Amino acid sequence: MAFAKVASKSNTIRCPCRRCVNVIHKTHDQVKMDLFRQGFYPDYKIWTFHGEDWFTKSSNDNIEGVDNETNEERCDDARAYEMINNMIGGENLGSTTIDGDDDLHRPNREEPNENASKFFRLLRDAEQKLYPGCKKLTKLSFVVRLFQMKYLYGWSNKSVDGLLELFRLALPDDHVVPNSLYEAKKMIRDLGLDYEKIDACVNDCVLYRNEHATLEKCPIYHEDMNEAHF
Repeated sequence: MAFAKVASKSNTIRCPCRRCVNVIHKTHDQVKMDLFRQGFYPDYKIWTFHGEDWFTKSSNDNIEGVDNETNEERCDDARAYEMINNMIGGENLGSTTIDGDDDLHRPNREEPNENASKFFRLLRDAEQKLYPGCKKLTKLSFVVRLFQMKYLYGWSNKSVDGLLELFRLALPDDHVVPNSLYEAKKMIRDLGLDYEKIDACVNDCVLYRNEHATLEKCPIYHEDMNEAHF
């Protein structure tokens, strides 16, 4: 928890236990107690809500020899959660300062606000597997990757619709692939973000946005932003 203490700018942080799932803000001591009782939220692998940057995690994984495909999957999940966090704007989604194991079940606790309700819906999408048994992509990370590739390779709207149709035919019937590009765009809009063309590293490891918007070289591989590889 020392990492979260450094990253937090207030007396409370999002609690990453199985019950609070980063929605409820609590003090550091309350978070420690929740983690002891409930355990960590298993799908929270890169601590984007507690100051960790997805590209730093990927860089460390490369140093340790972790497979590049695994890094890409983690980056997609991190981007998805980063988008949710940007939509929320770091606001408190409803918190409790009541001690005890039953604090979340007492009637006088603070109810989640409108942003929290939207967060829960987005979180369900972020966790929903692309199809039952899929270990690499969720619905949200699939859409994030789809838009990244659309703009990276200059795909037309019609070609994306065709690709989605092919995915829907190829995958099991209970998949959650969007019906069309329009549906995928609506999902992005629900995140509170406009979609735009964003330059990426030629190795697809970094998007030049937010803190990387002014960079001219990849912070991981140190290659020029516009350098082409064939």
